[in-house]
Amino acid sequence: MATKGDEIDTAPPASPRPEVQNGSANRNGSIDEKKSKKPGNTAFKQQRLPAWQPILTAGTVLPMFFLVGITFIPLGVGFLVTSNKGDVYIYYRLSNYYQNHRRYVNSRDDLQLLGQNVANPSGECDPYDFYRYNDVNNKTAQKAYAPCGAIANSLFNDTFYLEYGYEDGRSKVPVELDFTGIAWSAT
Repeated sequence: MATKGDEIDTAPPASPRPEVQNGSANRNGSIDEKKSKKPGNTAFKQQRLPAWQPILTAGTVLPMFFLVGITFIPLGVGFLVTSNKGDVYIYYRLSNYYQNHRRYVNSRDDLQLLGQNVANPSGECDPYDFYRYNDVNNKTAQKAYAPCGAIANSLFNDTFYLEYGYEDGRSKVPVELDFTGIAWSAT
């Protein structure tokens, strides 16, 4: 029995398992430490590095502005003078042109391309399967396209005409176009 001067132990009874902090106990009772996902407490990882923060005033910005201007104006003039000499390339983009559309891709006759069944193409080539015309007796006749289909009978053709002139209405001068080397060789 406890007397007035005795201290009473209020702690819970000791557990057979070890106390775990920042980890977990495995079956053997030993502690497996888990790595924290927090970044290290360094100036770099905590983004506390010293930084230079300039004070922008008219006295510092205007001289810098004029220095950059004086440096780059001659470069701009040099580029302008040299840009008027040399070749001019024209690049353009096609829209609403579906060469990979299923009907376009399938519009061919493989046997005809192999040299077989040339006079009677398959239905896949329609409407580019037969050339229909009136013969000398004014009767409708037809001949098979060889090769048939939309792929063989489609031709991409654009015409470009360039000219330069003056805003005051004087005559415009046509620009001579060079069509050599505009496509890859077929071999």
